[in-house]
Amino acid sequence: MQRKMLPKSQRRAYIRYNKGLKVIKFYNAVTKNVLTTRNYHFLNPVDPTPPKELAINMPRLENRGLIQREGGENPPQEGGEEEGNTQKVIPKKQTASDLDLDIDLEEPQKTREVRPDYKYMNDPFPDKEEARIVDVQEEAFAVIHDDDCNNLCKVKVSPEWPEWELAIETELDQLKCMGTWKLVEKPPGVIPIANKFVFAKKRDKEGKLQKYKARLVAKGCAQHPGYDFLETHSPVVRVETIRLLLAVAAKRKLYIHQMDIKGAYLNGILKEKVYMKQPEGYDDGTGCICLLIKTLYGLKQASREWNHEFDSKIRKHRYARLQSDPCIYMWHIGEDFAIIAVWVDDLLIFATMIDLQDKVRMDVMKEWCYDPGPYY
Repeated sequence: MQRKMLPKSQRRAYIRYNKGLKVIKFYNAVTKNVLTTRNYHFLNPVDPTPPKELAINMPRLENRGLIQREGGENPPQEGGEEEGNTQKVIPKKQTASDLDLDIDLEEPQKTREVRPDYKYMNDPFPDKEEARIVDVQEEAFAVIHDDDCNNLCKVKVSPEWPEWELAIETELDQLKCMGTWKLVEKPPGVIPIANKFVFAKKRDKEGKLQKYKARLVAKGCAQHPGYDFLETHSPVVRVETIRLLLAVAAKRKLYIHQMDIKGAYLNGILKEKVYMKQPEGYDDGTGCICLLIKTLYGLKQASREWNHEFDSKIRKHRYARLQSDPCIYMWHIGEDFAIIAVWVDDLLIFATMIDLQDKVRMDVMKEWCYDPGPYY
């Protein structure tokens, strides 16, 4: 809990702005990667630290035997003097013995220019202000062997295939009941995107196996911006808002309940025409392809359309959306109120009375299926 309450904002090095996707590119000095984000704020340092200068020490020419007199004679000794002879600086090929370097002549030398490794760039923020935030020990999670299967072929040959097959049929039945797609003839020039099944075993806190889970995921990496999707941004509740709600809950002794919407991404309505191949391993052989009507896990716009779907339906129950945080919905009567905080498909409910908490649960139940979480 202490780790979640720490500040999350960190300074990064700005690279450029992408006008098409409405994001900025920045350099992360901690992970040594270039990333993109929509949530940013430019800092104006009062006293910026100038970059450190690199001092290059060149070897003295007279100490390396680079000054040679005409005629191939050696230069005069220190304190010596010769008349009638003029000196001329002639470049001389340097050898390992001239430079006094410990070089193994038998080891092959690089002949091309050394390419810089940008992962070893200097930290653009030399101060230690964010070290307290970043230097947090990673949590260790135990990975149980064969818990997750990579593809359908491995699942079919595994001894647990009957359980996995039942999970696949359950997933396909859910997609069919929700009207996720309809089969159509392939239009000319259309390249449908592929899909795959993702398998996982759900376990409880004690590590006991609860159920086998199969999820059909579209390969959204094949989507083209401006054709298969337009906007992808989907808001989530801000961490500052969660902190404020927890403080108010402790002060007002509110009732807290957590809920999880089942198959949230399958409820969004697509605005673009997206064609997909029939589910992997379950092609009916007619040559038809799937015209997606609702969003599917893996699509670029899936989270955005789900957010629009949740907002439109929850407002029908007279919940007010905050302008300061678009993922907070309130319903109040007199001095009593109920608050819904939305993080993708997870809902956190705060209420002054048990009756209001039950009202929120019933309103959500009328629209979607959910997994009841713990009460606080």
